[in-house]
Amino acid sequence: MLLCSFTVAHAQIDFSDYYDTPTLSSLALSHLNFGTIIVGDTPQIAFGSQNEGVIQITGLPFLDVMVTITPITVLYLGGDDTCTPLSTCSIPVTIDFNYTNNGFDDFEAGYELAAMPFIANFARFQVLGRQTGPPRPPPPPNIDGVQLPAAREAYIYVSGSINDTIDAQPGSYSNTITINITYN
Repeated sequence: MLLCSFTVAHAQIDFSDYYDTPTLSSLALSHLNFGTIIVGDTPQIAFGSQNEGVIQITGLPFLDVMVTITPITVLYLGGDDTCTPLSTCSIPVTIDFNYTNNGFDDFEAGYELAAMPFIANFARFQVLGRQTGPPRPPPPPNIDGVQLPAAREAYIYVSGSINDTIDAQPGSYSNTITINITYN
């Protein structure tokens, strides 16, 4: 079984003086899973597949987030990056990332074309997409009778392909992708 797990980190800015909704959180809804493969197979997990990884970001809808990914290029037997020889205890892998920020988990809803790719393992986007313009400042302090917008969700999708399994030993292969999410 081949599985990529995620370490998701985020920084939190305290807007609690102005806003009483949690400001930034992330949750891995599913992990990229290549399943069981046979030596010589080169499986591909496409965006929208039930085996893709999905990470939900919940944050203030009017602020931008910066998402930086520490990429991986191999999966290791037993997740052990010190294994030797690497030629038989690692499998080359290509990982791709897309995101949506329209408030819906688009691949579940069938809107694959709305997803935007990451450029060089980095993306900056508003939690809830805006038409144009720079990010806005946090909202003013609560005012009686004024309803501030609720936190919204954006999604990161992780797909990939196994490049070569010819020399791989039997067993479970994995690696960890680190994703940092901060407000900009």
